[in-house]
Amino acid sequence: MPTLYLNENRYLTANLISQTGLLSWEALQIWTKNGRFDWNNMAWTILGGLVFYFIWKVSPNNLKNY
Repeated sequence: MPTLYLNENRYLTANLISQTGLLSWEALQIWTKNGRFDWNNMAWTILGGLVFYFIWKVSPNNLKNY
């Protein structure tokens, strides 16, 4: 059942995958030699994902290519 939901909501799946990757990369920078961990990057990444989600929800259906 969850697989069907994620396939039908591809925009949500793409958003979750990108958020996971970007936030993981930022967290990994804590332990890298030249990494620059920044809470602002984490916050802006989450905010960007939320903005994408809300824009997708309010955009007309004829613009969404399924």
